[in-house]
Amino acid sequence: FILRDEAFMTVRPISSLGLPFSVSTSFRPRRSLYQARRSFHTTPRTPRFSTLRVGTPTTTLKALGISTCSSWDCKSISLPRIFSPRRIKTAAMAQSNIVNQLAQRVEGLSLDGLAQKYPTAHPEINPLDLYRAHLSDVLSKISGVETSVIYPVVMWTQSLDKGDFVVAVPALRIKGKKADVLAQEWAEKFPEDDPLFNKPVLSGHFMSFFVKGEPLIESIVPLVRKAGKDFGQNRFNGLRDPKDLSSGKKRIIVEFSSPNVAKPFHAGHLRSTIIGSFIANLYEANGWDVVRMNYLGDWGKQYGLLALAYERNGNEEELNKNPIDHLFKLYVQINAEMSAEKEAIEQQKKEGKDVSALEA
Repeated sequence: FILRDEAFMTVRPISSLGLPFSVSTSFRPRRSLYQARRSFHTTPRTPRFSTLRVGTPTTTLKALGISTCSSWDCKSISLPRIFSPRRIKTAAMAQSNIVNQLAQRVEGLSLDGLAQKYPTAHPEINPLDLYRAHLSDVLSKISGVETSVIYPVVMWTQSLDKGDFVVAVPALRIKGKKADVLAQEWAEKFPEDDPLFNKPVLSGHFMSFFVKGEPLIESIVPLVRKAGKDFGQNRFNGLRDPKDLSSGKKRIIVEFSSPNVAKPFHAGHLRSTIIGSFIANLYEANGWDVVRMNYLGDWGKQYGLLALAYERNGNEEELNKNPIDHLFKLYVQINAEMSAEKEAIEQQKKEGKDVSALEA
């Protein structure tokens, strides 16, 4: 499953992100490239404190006796796992040697130097940050533009057939030449023997870049083995300041599974429960402080109608025998009576009769 919404967030999950169900995948060369690329780049773009409402009123998985078992542990919906900055740092250090082997393919590129130059890049967790940094370095040498300007412009493509990275030249705001002319010049100067990228493909002022599969797969496979169940999770994304592990987490509220408890539940009510849990797990995998909210509406119009229905037609024996079924029948009955009463009032209005007493 891929959840994609540029206005809200970009999510490229795989099965290890802690979904409420498991996804089995094979590791064929092309598919592994797809997973490698998609799994690392999960970039929420919401404010520090956000609220997300999911779907229509539903019931909770917990109420139905269903647990949400993520790939790292089994937990209830309301108990997110806590990851400390020390855990993030320890896991990152354990994987840095693998990424160092990839960095050694590029002359003059090291993880220490990359960390100083690109503070928000974390190649020890996301090796594709190393690709992005290297591409920024190459384009900087070709164009004369500072790497700090180029790096934010190196973006993901909408689909893999359009490349792995794309650079929209107008976003660099270079004056004096047309963007498509600059793109053509830079594409011609791009080195044929680059260790990580093929020559760019042009589409007007867009430069699309395809990574070379062999070095990526050679680094991803051991990284998956090393990271284990934490593979694909980038908890730096959830920090208020990605440069400072002590800055604390950003917070998001995911409000879902808020049922109308005057009606019985059925399989269709699971939809927003699953979607809400899915989204909450994705944010947790990216280091956010996730608050799952569940509102049970046990007051208001529905309960007023139900109380009136029981007062008129309730049966204590039937209630004790099968409470949900009996109350639902009463709820349906009172709604039918109310609809009939509304129609009668409307008809009397059309006939010019005084209905103020009926509407009171």
